[in-house]
Amino acid sequence: MNVQAFRELQRVLANVPVGEFNIAHWNDCACGHARRDAWFQNQGFTSCHSFVDAAAFFGITRKEARQHARRQAVINALLKPANRAAAMAKTAAAVVLLANVPVTGGATGSAPMDIVGEAGAYTSLDARLSGFLGAWP
Repeated sequence: MNVQAFRELQRVLANVPVGEFNIAHWNDCACGHARRDAWFQNQGFTSCHSFVDAAAFFGITRKEARQHARRQAVINALLKPANRAAAMAKTAAAVVLLANVPVTGGATGSAPMDIVGEAGAYTSLDARLSGFLGAWP
């Protein structure tokens, strides 16, 4: 099994917008996106129009691919509640963080509320919240 190829495929697919991925078309499936990537091209993976092509490059059999797909489906089902819990914890942490920050301004009709940052610098509440939430995985 070509482990490095699977790692590179994961990298490629992580950057494919949802609307540009289509398992029903070789040009838009995982192999289609991989063959357009520089790493795959450097490895000689420039054409993929069948499972045989993909299996040869990745070093797997059809049976191994099916087994992996089944395992991945189970893992995804197990992770779904954990991901939901992590999102809820992220929101709760943001609320706690913001509840403990000095706030100034924000009167009706005024600019967005500001919070006192490091060394007395002011940043908008929206910017602070976005920065905080963006730091979470």
